[in-house]
Amino acid sequence: MIFETIAGKFHFRFKDRVTAAAILGESLKDKINTEERKTAIVLAIPRGGVITGDIIARKLSCRFDIIIPRKLTTKLKRIQKA
Repeated sequence: MIFETIAGKFHFRFKDRVTAAAILGESLKDKINTEERKTAIVLAIPRGGVITGDIIARKLSCRFDIIIPRKLTTKLKRIQKA
């Protein structure tokens, strides 16, 4: 998998999400060929992931989309809230 090959490169804290995304995007550029990028989609979640995902998608010249997760609750919790 792609992430296993680059995981060892990141053992430090980044200045901010923009810097982290730029470095990750550049690292992935070397691992994903142009043909694969045509069909790739970078998916991001809110609360910081959208900024990061957008920068990575731009670096890779691939599609970008946002996923809005929904908090999962048990039936018991829904009953207790009512």
